[in-house]
Parts: sequence; structure tokens; C-alpha cells
Amino acid sequence: MYPESRQNGNPPVVFQFNPTFQFERATWTIYIFASFLDKHSIS
Repeated sequence: MYPESRQNGNPPVVFQFNPTFQFERATWTIYIFASFLDKHSIS
């Protein structure tokens, strides 16, 4: 998919600085953290 970046062994810059990927990872982290708090807040 990215033959020019595969030659020098570096990941694509599009993937490195993709704001959508950063947002999805942050949303996933918040979701796990919220579900963790929800489990342990039930007394």
C-alpha cells in the first residue's frame, strides 16, 4: 500500500500523524477506563 515508505523501513507519515487514529485510541482508552470504574464502583 505504501511501497515508497516500505523501502526505507519507516512507517507511513500518514499513519504516524493520523488524528483519527489518535482519537480512536483515546476513545478506546476512555471506554476501558470508564468500564473499569463502573465495575469497581458497585459496592
